[in-house]
Amino acid sequence: MASNDLAIFCFVSLLSLALSYSQPNCNCDVIDKAMHKKGESMIESIFWHMFGNGTLNGCTVRDGQKLSDTLLYKAMLKVIADGNLPYVYPTQGPFTLPCTGLQPVADVFNHRLGVVETYVKDFVRCSCSGNKLQQFYESLHTLWNYIHHFLAEGN
Repeated sequence: MASNDLAIFCFVSLLSLALSYSQPNCNCDVIDKAMHKKGESMIESIFWHMFGNGTLNGCTVRDGQKLSDTLLYKAMLKVIADGNLPYVYPTQGPFTLPCTGLQPVADVFNHRLGVVETYVKDFVRCSCSGNKLQQFYESLHTLWNYIHHFLAEGN
């Protein structure tokens, strides 16, 4: 009888311990700040390739701008989908890297975007209210819109 009680006690203790680790804390302010900080880091990974001079690993500034346009568009779509935001954008053609020398830049951006995605999903999972997620999306959209029009004008 005592061994059954001990087994049940151990099982319940382990289960409660596992549940406490599987559910991250739902502090919306912390999630929002982390999402914005990683979003800024994500943007910094491509910033100099959007407006820089010269070449990078044999790629032109124009190649960097095209990559930035594509990656920001991808980020916006992820935030829309994961954040359940009511925006719809037409799909772009298949992604092609404008210059293979930019692959490390794309890799860093995509890694940071993966972390941002986690924060966006936590934001939704925790039912964080307010328009902070929408503001985050709009900051991505503003930058993308600028680059997209810049490219369309042939600058």
